[in-house]
Amino acid sequence: MSAKKIVFLIILVLVLTLGVVGVSHTSAAPAAAFPTSRDPIYWPGPANGIWNMPIHNNAVYVPAGIGNHMPSAAGPTTDPEILILSPNSPLKNLVENDAGWDGGKRCTSLTGATLLTGVPIPANFTTGPEYAGSTPNNSGAILMADGVTVYETQPLHVCSAGGTVTSQYMWAPYNIKTGAGILGSHGGSGMTALGGSVRYGELMPGSVIRHAMKMNFYALYNYSWTGGGYRWPAPYADSYASAALWGGSVPAMREGSLLALKPDFNINSLQTGPAKIIAQAAMDYGIYAVDDTYWDVFALDVEEGPLGSVGTQFQSQYGYGLDDGPLMNCTATTDACKYSKDMWTILSSLNVIDNNTATTIGGGLNSDTVNRRAPMAPPFIGQATATAVATSAGPTATKTNTPAAGPTATKTKTPIPGAGSLSGAAANNSTAVNLTTQGTTDWAHFYTTVNRKSDGGSLITQSVIGGTATGYTDDARRISWTGGAPTASSTNNRNGLYISGVNNGFQLVVPADTTPRTLKVYVGGWNSTGKINAHLSDGSAVDYNFTGAAFGASYDYVFTFTYTAASAGQTLTVKWTQNAGTGNVALNGAALSGGGAGPTNTPVPPTITKTNTPVGPTATRTNTPVGPTATPSGTWTLKDDNVAGWTWSGWTQYSDAALQGGTAHGSGTAGHYGQYTFTGTSVEVYAWKGLGGGTLQVYIDGVSQGTFSQSNGTEVFKQLIYSNTTLTSGSHTVKIVGGIPAGADWAMVDYIRYK
Repeated sequence: MSAKKIVFLIILVLVLTLGVVGVSHTSAAPAAAFPTSRDPIYWPGPANGIWNMPIHNNAVYVPAGIGNHMPSAAGPTTDPEILILSPNSPLKNLVENDAGWDGGKRCTSLTGATLLTGVPIPANFTTGPEYAGSTPNNSGAILMADGVTVYETQPLHVCSAGGTVTSQYMWAPYNIKTGAGILGSHGGSGMTALGGSVRYGELMPGSVIRHAMKMNFYALYNYSWTGGGYRWPAPYADSYASAALWGGSVPAMREGSLLALKPDFNINSLQTGPAKIIAQAAMDYGIYAVDDTYWDVFALDVEEGPLGSVGTQFQSQYGYGLDDGPLMNCTATTDACKYSKDMWTILSSLNVIDNNTATTIGGGLNSDTVNRRAPMAPPFIGQATATAVATSAGPTATKTNTPAAGPTATKTKTPIPGAGSLSGAAANNSTAVNLTTQGTTDWAHFYTTVNRKSDGGSLITQSVIGGTATGYTDDARRISWTGGAPTASSTNNRNGLYISGVNNGFQLVVPADTTPRTLKVYVGGWNSTGKINAHLSDGSAVDYNFTGAAFGASYDYVFTFTYTAASAGQTLTVKWTQNAGTGNVALNGAALSGGGAGPTNTPVPPTITKTNTPVGPTATRTNTPVGPTATPSGTWTLKDDNVAGWTWSGWTQYSDAALQGGTAHGSGTAGHYGQYTFTGTSVEVYAWKGLGGGTLQVYIDGVSQGTFSQSNGTEVFKQLIYSNTTLTSGSHTVKIVGGIPAGADWAMVDYIRYK
């Protein structure tokens, strides 16, 4: 395909965000047909993750007590999140600044260090000018050039168009499709920026928010100090949190709480359209409390980035601001006052879902996807519905999938019948662990003194590979135990060992025989790439090997090995070593379950000195198997772009032999559209994808179905962009509106088919 044709060719992709249809500002959003596929850029994460799991019918509602104090410093406010999800943009380096929240300008407080290389940043995007004393949170998420790996960072600034890109803190990467998306760059609670952000278009008339949202609340009046001021899925509370500053009176209401409106809340009592959209999402999916505002306001977390600004779009559509509107006890008859009052009605009616846990997301068993307030999120475009549960961070969560982005993992099982077996799973998280619970046969915690299960027989042998192990005391993972020796018990212990240098690390040896056993190994590192090898001494199963991503900050892993040897008296040896980087790898603990006592191992004590090196929170990543979308049965009617019946507004027809029928309609101007009216119950939209691809927003009978990116690293044709097989029988109109976000050139539609 010629370069000229590439410029002219870009395709249709579905709108998973919203549209601008003619709806009154104060009317309820129309009921939209539920999409049958989604684009991860606009609707990320696994269907069974915390952001996409609807509220369960067995949810336990506890009044949050927010109505006890009306914020007095301002009306509704927002916390913009910098979401840069343009993987085909020019690559920049993300460099470090050390201004923090002290009032200095972050763009001129550079340290000279590079946090991350090869970061795609659209050439025309900037986070805007900085002002002395201004310290926005700027929680950020960046989608890398591979289109799946997301890095989160804070506070993220793009100092000028094409200029310096800078931040200070980094979190470990995760997969935009399969990552649990719990941990990230909200520095207060340690939760994510990408998940739960109100996306561009989602507050427009006719839109539906089909995910949980995020809000920040003033801790002094809203958050309880119970449990240290936080609860799952938040891994911690703000560093300054205390009983004096966390003054809320409801024990269930803390950072990490899932809030929701009860099913009997009267949405039609609200006066404004955007408030009704928020209320419906709060009823169906809920709102996670993720940060302290540190002043007497609440803040809704919204997208700010190359794909669009929620705040700017809201102002343009409704004529008043989403931010800093009238106080919520205002009496004016303006739409701005009505919106403020609506938001107070919502806030004061919120309840905590008190049985929201790692295994009961939304208040019901994760396995129950039926008895919920909304359908489960559909599969990604071109993928079949996944069945694996994306269990997320939490003491009771079981991880069995290997990270999909960045690291290279090898999972092997029984190579021949009757031989040994060895399988492994990697989970990138800092979830708290109780060694006594996990290590029913034996366990060990590693620091300058090794603590063990008092009656475990010292089955876990640990030694150092090269160099000298050093103690540290500030790991993000908190470890607890009882029944130990020489220290009988410990709670939230953050100690561990680290060692620096490529090929240096730690070795663990445990018994193996024909009885199945499970070994969990708790490791991490800082500014490094780690690798792990697990090997059975009789060679009866293929080794497990895993090489992690290149982390620019601290990170944690838990590896779970399930194994049997082919004969008695064997061992499993696990080596965790530094594969690359200038930092270190770390070891915290190990837990063994199953099997008998086996031969007693004599521990080999490492040579240890005592210092501290930070090992901080990381993001959770899991793998959800996906496959091709099945074509519905029946006879499809194909309608190419060049046949009668189409209405084109502003589009131009272009030709290429690789297109259906040799033609497609495209445009480089946002808002141009094509539409076709058909009779049936199913419809699919197909388009081209490639470099410079824009977006396509799809409407069915005037209702937005979502927005889909056409951007792709390689040129591909006749790609399924949108599918809906659940329409009511009758006449329907599909309308496809082109979008040209930053870094894009054209949007284009090839053909549709229906039945």
